[in-house]
Amino acid sequence: RDFRGNTLRSTCVYYSVYFQKLKAMDPRLKNLKIKAGVLKRVSKEKSSYEREVVANQIKLEKMNQEGKDEYEIKKQNEIIQESATMVNDCRRRLEAAYQEMVQILASESDFADTDEYKAAKALVDEIQL
Repeated sequence: RDFRGNTLRSTCVYYSVYFQKLKAMDPRLKNLKIKAGVLKRVSKEKSSYEREVVANQIKLEKMNQEGKDEYEIKKQNEIIQESATMVNDCRRRLEAAYQEMVQILASESDFADTDEYKAAKALVDEIQL
């Protein structure tokens, strides 16, 4: 059984059908769907790192108040810096994916009536840079 409780056979059939549908799609629509997935993933990743920075800053403040060892405080600062670096990296990748998606939506407006296009358009409207 997989993580959803389905048997392995039914899971394989599901993914087989999914990939067949993806394979049968127009390549431009397929690209739109893939790029929307990238945009969604990078957006979630950025949000996750931002939450991690806040949580680690709270932990650092607590460590300072409790008078923890200077080495532990230094290591916690390094963790915060790494997370902040990842936030900046994700922001850069998010902006690039966002701009690419806007260009794709503009050039592929003939797919405006498809579910994939509507989902990508909603995602672009939802993303805050």
